[in-house]
Amino acid sequence: MSRLHLALAKLCGLILFSCGNASAGIRPSFYLESCTWNATDIVIVTPSGTLTQFIVVEIIKGDLHAGRVLELPGLASSKGGTKRLAELDGDYQSHPFEPGHEFEDAPPARQGDRLIVFLRRPGALPEYNPRPDLPVDTDGWQPAQLWGGFLTSAVWIQGGKLYAYSQTMNPGPTHLVGYKDREEVVRSQIAAVLKLRAAMDRAAATSDAVERSRQLVTLVRSGNVLGGTFARLSGLSKLAAGGGAEANALLALLSDESLLGWHQDIIRALVGKPMADSRFGGFLNQETEYWSKVCNSLKSGWWNDIGDPANELWRDHYTRAYALLDPIRARKLSEPTPEIRRFAVVWSQCPALEGRGEKDQMAEELNLLLAVAVH
Repeated sequence: MSRLHLALAKLCGLILFSCGNASAGIRPSFYLESCTWNATDIVIVTPSGTLTQFIVVEIIKGDLHAGRVLELPGLASSKGGTKRLAELDGDYQSHPFEPGHEFEDAPPARQGDRLIVFLRRPGALPEYNPRPDLPVDTDGWQPAQLWGGFLTSAVWIQGGKLYAYSQTMNPGPTHLVGYKDREEVVRSQIAAVLKLRAAMDRAAATSDAVERSRQLVTLVRSGNVLGGTFARLSGLSKLAAGGGAEANALLALLSDESLLGWHQDIIRALVGKPMADSRFGGFLNQETEYWSKVCNSLKSGWWNDIGDPANELWRDHYTRAYALLDPIRARKLSEPTPEIRRFAVVWSQCPALEGRGEKDQMAEELNLLLAVAVH
């Protein structure tokens, strides 16, 4: 698997948004966690009778008030129509493999319908953005989801049933589908993510660097709870922007085996931090020890051997070892050169990841580093 594929798997499989340029087949979908995490305001609205205007009837997050009229043109149906949402979804369910039966326009909202809308207020940036180098629109009310507009930042409630916009087949369009959970479940899930988001806000506002780092580490360790992925990503980005206290916190996280699948992200956050060069060499020694015990048991093409229960562990160690080569190269370290040589010897004895004919990017990177070290 290429380095690009590894990055896209993390971005699209875990972050679940902003994958617009990752693959022509991946289209935007509603994801409750990302919408809730980046929303400054979460409100329940109902149609006003005017196509683009909606009336706030309940506030879940934010300081809007009931009765406020919001101009949300992204939720206005351009085609109109009289079908109920169950019929629009039902047409697709009856013809799931036939193009043209998906409803891709904003649905015709009826009086009595409600929408849970996830918003960023004018001027507000997202709390977590995987691509801060790209421009973000902050002019007027914006959808909380960074990709897909208002259609993927809302849930429609009609006749007691919930509907959202999703890509259900790849390739395929984003379209209206019945949502999997009931309203009370969705409310509970929103509350759970908001609890983590509030903890992140408190941590970021803590003035003492050591205490702030401690709180951020707790959030990074939040695990597989709802919103935990965003707590980890946001926490790591804040630790990456800090100094010595944050570097020590990241080193502690890198020593945590339970976070092995996230070590590549932790290593990325450590690049440029004030720390002894030998630390990276020490972590690479750990990988040398691991692969010296594992390589003999692997078969050619082991990366795709998903039937083996140890496959995920192998992949996590591979991404960790590969990521460790980045700071070594970026910092132009000379001290870890013996560690690189030892690891290269062990890695040369490992069978190919994806069978014959495939490039071994680990071996290529090691050869480059060793060639530079020679000169």
